[in-house]
Amino acid sequence: MLGPSPLSVSLLTVDPETALDLEHGELVVRTEGAAGLRVPLEPTDEQRQHPTKATVWRDTVEVFDTGDEAAAWFSSFLNRRCTAGMGAYAETRC
Repeated sequence: MLGPSPLSVSLLTVDPETALDLEHGELVVRTEGAAGLRVPLEPTDEQRQHPTKATVWRDTVEVFDTGDEAAAWFSSFLNRRCTAGMGAYAETRC
């Protein structure tokens, strides 16, 4: 018999109709029971000076720290300490 998973999984639904606020250049992340998070789509000049690496589906990509507010939002949502970054990532699978 399998016991409970040691990893708690939380779902975050991103609605493509409302996730991108192109008028303000922001990604909008929402989940039930939490205030929404708005993250600029373009990194600032300061953020561009300090890129870091992240792994997405076994690919290493350059990302930019999205700041303390985003880190706190995801840490609260996932109930574990997080940092949050954003970068460009595109993939085509056949």
